[in-house]
Amino acid sequence: MIIKFVLVASFFIFVVPVSAHQKDKPHSGGWDKMMGRSESARELGDWNSAIGYLKHAKESATGGLPLAVTHLQLAEALAINGNYEEAGEAAKKGLGTGALLDPLPQIRGQLLEVLAFIRHKKGGSPNEVQRLITESKKI
Repeated sequence: MIIKFVLVASFFIFVVPVSAHQKDKPHSGGWDKMMGRSESARELGDWNSAIGYLKHAKESATGGLPLAVTHLQLAEALAINGNYEEAGEAAKKGLGTGALLDPLPQIRGQLLEVLAFIRHKKGGSPNEVQRLITESKKI
């Protein structure tokens, strides 16, 4: 429930403005189109389609913030769909954008929340889960 809320909120807070920015770039390659389709699929509860659209969006993202947002939403969709290994990889790649996340620490916090969810679902150490949650709350 919380992750679904985070997905919808993150779309309107981060993707819509970034999508508007991407439309101005001739080399955007359809990132905004794929992100829009993934949002529609998520609203309908079609996680498999959403994941497919997000994977295509990742391929056409121009790097920077669009790529970080795509990794976040892909990680969340994969986690909700039960693909924990792949979701963890997407979250780690999103966190790997490093300094690109400094202006928008909310994305880093959400990525940490996804990792905490994955660790919890996979039976990870309660201390590790709590550490990730605490770190995400600090942000």
